[in-house]
Amino acid sequence: FTGSPAEPTYVCALSTAGSWQPTAGSASTSALPAGLTDSVSALALAHADNVAYDGPTTGTADELRAHIHTLRNWQSSNAGGAVAFPTSFTVLAPSPPPPSPP
Repeated sequence: FTGSPAEPTYVCALSTAGSWQPTAGSASTSALPAGLTDSVSALALAHADNVAYDGPTTGTADELRAHIHTLRNWQSSNAGGAVAFPTSFTVLAPSPPPPSPP
């Protein structure tokens, strides 16, 4: 988030409690934070003991945000042990816009 803890502005959210609940009334529920959109700036995954991102790790900031908020780019497991996940991302500069016609 940005801002202060008393008045946060959320920039993204991830839940492993299944679909977003109307309110987050306990440690096992998650409500979609105000200002965020599911599958655009927030993602609710089915409950699993271990979850890790398994999608592309190189792209522009916009491309990486889209990949991170895509369900198929996540793997999960309820088996013991951790799920492997990437340890770094490479953020590329956006492509310049095409030249304007004369």
